[in-house]
Amino acid sequence: MNQKEDGSLDDLIERFMYNVKREKLNHLVFDILKTLLLKIIRDEWIDLFDLMSKGDVYQLSFKEICETCNYISR
Repeated sequence: MNQKEDGSLDDLIERFMYNVKREKLNHLVFDILKTLLLKIIRDEWIDLFDLMSKGDVYQLSFKEICETCNYISR
């Protein structure tokens, strides 16, 4: 799974969560889900996350990353 060139972060989160449920990966800890999600987000969005999080996006929780994706998509 990869982020589409013109796809929004909101769509990416929705597809990601759909795949997590479909593949029955709900049992994974949030740190693993966070790592998987950050691997599919394009680099230019990671840079924006770093700016918005005042540092390193990898320090945010999975929930905070999802909320930030939804916020950016608006």
